[in-house]
Amino acid sequence: MKNPQPVADRVLVEPIAPNEKTESGLYLPTETKQVISEGYIRALGGSVTEPVQVGDKVLFRANAGTLIDLEGKKHRLIRESDLEAII
Repeated sequence: MKNPQPVADRVLVEPIAPNEKTESGLYLPTETKQVISEGYIRALGGSVTEPVQVGDKVLFRANAGTLIDLEGKKHRLIRESDLEAII
């Protein structure tokens, strides 16, 4: 699949791999990595009203939306209401 265009209030997010350990070297348990995820907005649906733009780094619910594969990279197609913050 190449360059899908989200519809309605959906956004296409390319997740960033979570840190496996803290800055001090402690390994993080799986549960702590799966509550909130970070990623970059790659495409916006036509009904998106939030002040996000393609390229913005965002926080979103880790279990939100649909996981899709685009040219070997994992992406999530999520509702704009699942976005938690622009960072």
